[in-house]
Amino acid sequence: MNKRIVKALTIGLCTVMLVPNIVLAKEFKDVKKNGPYGWAYSYIDELSDKGIIEGYPNGNYEPDKAVSFEEVHQLIKGIINPTRDEINKAVEKYGSDIEKSGVASWAKEAIAISIDRSIITTDTLKEAKQNGFLSKGVKEKDLVYPNRNTIAVYYARALKLSAKGDESLLKHTDKDDIPISTRGYLASLVKENIFSPTGSDGKFEGKRYIRRSEMAKITKLSYDYAKSESLNTQTLTATGKVVLATTLNNLDTVIIEKDSKRSQFRVNASTTYKINGQAATFKDIKPEQEVKITYVTGTDSTVTGIAKTVEVINSAKNLIGYVTNTHITGFTAKYRTNDSSVDTTKADMFNTTDNAMFTLANGAKIYELGYEIKPEKLSFDELVEFKTDSSGKVTEAVAYPKTGSVTGYITKINSATSTTKSNIVLRLADGKEYTFYENQTSNFSSIFTDLRIGQNVTFTTNYKIAVRTNQNQSQNIETGRVINVRPRYSYENQVTPDLEVVIRTANKDLTLYTDKNTGLKVATGGYLSLNQNTLYNQYVRAEVNGNYIRAIEIIDPKASFDAVAQVISVKNDNAFGGALYNTIYTVRIIESNNPYLKLGSEKEISIGTSNTLNRLAVIRMMGTVDQNGDIGNGANVQFLRNENYELTPASSYTNNNVPVLNFN
Repeated sequence: MNKRIVKALTIGLCTVMLVPNIVLAKEFKDVKKNGPYGWAYSYIDELSDKGIIEGYPNGNYEPDKAVSFEEVHQLIKGIINPTRDEINKAVEKYGSDIEKSGVASWAKEAIAISIDRSIITTDTLKEAKQNGFLSKGVKEKDLVYPNRNTIAVYYARALKLSAKGDESLLKHTDKDDIPISTRGYLASLVKENIFSPTGSDGKFEGKRYIRRSEMAKITKLSYDYAKSESLNTQTLTATGKVVLATTLNNLDTVIIEKDSKRSQFRVNASTTYKINGQAATFKDIKPEQEVKITYVTGTDSTVTGIAKTVEVINSAKNLIGYVTNTHITGFTAKYRTNDSSVDTTKADMFNTTDNAMFTLANGAKIYELGYEIKPEKLSFDELVEFKTDSSGKVTEAVAYPKTGSVTGYITKINSATSTTKSNIVLRLADGKEYTFYENQTSNFSSIFTDLRIGQNVTFTTNYKIAVRTNQNQSQNIETGRVINVRPRYSYENQVTPDLEVVIRTANKDLTLYTDKNTGLKVATGGYLSLNQNTLYNQYVRAEVNGNYIRAIEIIDPKASFDAVAQVISVKNDNAFGGALYNTIYTVRIIESNNPYLKLGSEKEISIGTSNTLNRLAVIRMMGTVDQNGDIGNGANVQFLRNENYELTPASSYTNNNVPVLNFN
């Protein structure tokens, strides 16, 4: 019974390409299983069933007819089986060149694919036109056919075989006549059993055209090779974030995720890897990397496909997690991507997605609450925000202990909104700014209420939560006159010395120290280098952390004051929560050496619990005052004595007939 089929994707070896009724090999009158071309029967039969070759409408196959340039590329198109998208892109890219060259319309797609796959070039196409290889407008008797040398090169390139194959495999007696440009390709084809090592009658006969019967065999063997190497399987592309790169059931596997959908790919010895355009290995593929995978589908239904290439397209990552272990060169953490969905404004631990060991890159540092630490000093469950480079190594990390203490200079205080919690921004010892959030479990309105920008403050912390203040913040600012400065060498072979600075405040002399991080600020703005000459006998305001000066400001003498005041009223404010509170005092100025601090004026000052004063207590104050008479933060207070009546401003308050203040 005659079989008649219509195939959507057929590749013919005749110029009549759009014949709807295709005669199958079993019907070809000139190709019989037991006839002179019986050796080619099975190849022709199978390829015709696959729609890769076809016969002529008269029922013949014409096995001795030569194969044209355009027909060769139609066959190659059938072997490599490009996707429709690849075909369309190739035609769009090279269509104009193909039209100018006069390629037959039925071969346009095949030629475009061959150019796109670097099997031929546009220059090849121009030469083909000039030398009469293209059929459009040319009589059949005048058509020039490609020879075996040329076809071997085209097929080898289509199969991605080496141009430098082992020429010792070539046993042809006319080997020396084969062009050098063909030999390597031909050797690679021989190695894969696509071409014979001896050829017909021991010769390759490279200058002879190739017959349709021969081409059927070469095409069938090439098709089988392409299938075994997944060359003629549709190549697909997938992108996503690596979830896992490991060995499952003794097979290397990469699992990626995109839009909550996971895909699993097998990799093998043929899979290639790239990171930032550089060759890589399977071991370089790590969770959280963004990858593009080209793959082909296979018979294994448990995986999405077999990966041909795995390219890391964005491996630098911002990560966040909790430390589970440490070592000299890094740490292990359970972690996830640090994106907007991570909530670090509360003490509760967030969910993580992965666990891995990370190594520090060269020069990478870890900072914990403003101070550099070694990785082995990290604590279990410590919160760590870190970045990784293209190789997965940590380039920088910032750690927040589960329970810690942080001291810093206030640069911002942000009130709560409908979408954000109240927070405070501190500049820490490393010079960087860090944000800490209010303790939402506090029974009081806000622990930030009476804090001011420019103050130094110390908090007990729970990760990035400011739980409570540890001390009266005004104690971190000291105001007075520098009465002594001398160099101090903190470590052996130190070239530029630190300084020991003695500041006389209202109630004591403080011995403080500078270090390499201390900045000197002048009234005109900016910071200068510290030395003995610039500080001695100057009025200063110092930001102090323990015994160390973080910043010291030289004050305009006109802005400093030394005054006597009397407490008029006392108010306690439990704004900080816990056992700590501030006491707000209204004081009346009795004596002053600064005209901006007017006698009889009343001012509010804040003093911690350790300096509790009674109403009518007389105190001495030293600090800074602006032209409006407002006292600056950090005024020093010295208790003089309690009184039982309100003093009259401008009266001379004396103790044993000695003036309270000596303004000389």
